[in-house]
Amino acid sequence: RSLASPQDAARVDAAFEEAQAAGRDTYQVELHLRHSDGHDVPIRSRAHIVRDASGRVVRVSGVSTDLTEQRRAE
Repeated sequence: RSLASPQDAARVDAAFEEAQAAGRDTYQVELHLRHSDGHDVPIRSRAHIVRDASGRVVRVSGVSTDLTEQRRAE
């Protein structure tokens, strides 16, 4: 089961597809993930797309950053 809402999951998928189609090797997207206690946590997800010699995507690695404190400061 996904921790992201269906809308946010679709935005993440769209960001990946757009980056892949444009030949970019990075992308980022902001979304909310559901915490185990039920509240939403704002997240920035940044990813790096790794391709083989033919350009086929072979791996995606990345990092997610909790934006809670940043949002509180805004």
